[in-house]
Amino acid sequence: MTLIERPTTRSAYGAAGESFPETDMDTNPLDDLILSMVTSHWQKVAMLISKVILDTRFESGDLDVDFEIVASRIEELIASGRLIVQGDAAQWRYCEVRRES
Repeated sequence: MTLIERPTTRSAYGAAGESFPETDMDTNPLDDLILSMVTSHWQKVAMLISKVILDTRFESGDLDVDFEIVASRIEELIASGRLIVQGDAAQWRYCEVRRES
């Protein structure tokens, strides 16, 4: 499993040139949102990223992130063992994730 480099973007998490901050995963609202959308059934990473981006919290402005940041957080959740992966997480359309059964 290869993790891609964290993207740098202008977002609520920092100005351009700053990476996504390291935080305690239990208090990260983006991680909580991602985990709330994952079940024990396999689903494509691309679909999960789309679901997260289309969530109403983005429309309300509570979270200001892009596809790359969501993908980076998914990879962190995989690395920490909170998500199970099959495939290469950097290839969103061909990789699947799920929670423990």
